[in-house]
Amino acid sequence: MSMNETDLMALRHLIRSEAKGIPVSPKDLSAFLNVSSAATAKLLSRLGKSGHVRREPHPSDRRAQVIFATAEAHRGVRSTLGPAHARMLAVAESLDAEQQQAVVFFLDAMSSAVVTSDDAPE
Repeated sequence: MSMNETDLMALRHLIRSEAKGIPVSPKDLSAFLNVSSAATAKLLSRLGKSGHVRREPHPSDRRAQVIFATAEAHRGVRSTLGPAHARMLAVAESLDAEQQQAVVFFLDAMSSAVVTSDDAPE
């Protein structure tokens, strides 16, 4: 499965949304990817031609469309990301208890640094 990062991000978003039962429209996908509607139209055309997405009428708004990842997209994402996830899991499993605690401490500290009351809107 050879595709660019945006295509892969779009497919992963569609797959996650489907798993949660959340319909995704082209407008929703544009917002998620932070790209224009024209860029989304090109992306969906490309992914549709390659057999990775299908469009269906929106269940409550027949003027709108809902986008779904196909079985081919599911297989492709798994084959692309599966080996990387396995390598990441192997690294995580190789950490001893002290290293795990250091990672948790670091991530907690970084999370606290990012989410502070100083960042709250006035």
